[in-house]
Formats: sequence, structure tokens, C-alpha cells
Amino acid sequence: MNLSERARKVEAVLFSTDKPMLPEEISAILGMDVVEVQEALQELERACEGRAFFLASYNGRYVLELRPEYSWVAERLGRRELSEGALRALAAVLELGEPRPKDVADILGQGVYRYLKELVEKGYVRVEGSGRNRRLKPTKKVWDRLRVQG
Repeated sequence: MNLSERARKVEAVLFSTDKPMLPEEISAILGMDVVEVQEALQELERACEGRAFFLASYNGRYVLELRPEYSWVAERLGRRELSEGALRALAAVLELGEPRPKDVADILGQGVYRYLKELVEKGYVRVEGSGRNRRLKPTKKVWDRLRVQG
């Protein structure tokens, strides 16, 4: 199924975050009318049929999630070893590509610092630099878990 341009934009927003979002939040990010966002969400939900992920809705907030039968992928990434918050923080670090801790906090909120500490303590991320120039870098452990070259 080919998605419309607006559905692809909504998909990009949802793919870029791990927190459930209201249609109004998506609308503000994309500069789209809320009704258009809701129509795009319906289109995206239909397009996810038969895919490894689906469009989940929690109290009117939307997020893309793995289907339960593919949860082994998350487990391979250390879901048992890492808390849910640490997994979200790790996803943000990987998505942003060597971000500053503040960059991750801007996306996930100030509470993320405890999860970044967990990632460092468990060897998934290292901190390079100092002060405002500190950067978070994924370690070999992450790439080994994903079975890709870092």
C-alpha cells in the first residue's frame, strides 16, 4: 500500500519518538490540520497490517510499537537488562547519533538523565568530552547486540 504524503509525514513523526502523541501534537509539529492528521493516522493504521509494527493508541495518543510476536528483537537488544526508560534513551541516542545529554533530555524530558546514567553504568553508552561538549556514544556492546558493525 502506498501511503499519502501526509501519512508518511505522520509516520516519520511517530517513528522519531517513543512517546505516545496526541493528534494535536503531531499537527503542531507538521503544521497540518488536526482532521488531516486523524485521517493520516487511520491510513497509517491500515498500512501497518501485516507489518512487524503497528499503530497503538493509548487514551487518544498514538505510537508505533512492535507486534508481540517480534518482541524477541527488543529482547536481543537487552530489554531484560535495561529498564524501559533506558531502552527509550538508547533509542534516542542511536537516532540522534552522538548527541549531547541535553539533546536527549530535550526529546525525552529531564528524567532521562537517570536512564543515561544506567546506560553508561551497564556499558551501552560512553561519554566523551567534558562540560557542554560532552557527547554520548554507543559502545561496541550495542552494535554486538544488534549484530551490526559500529
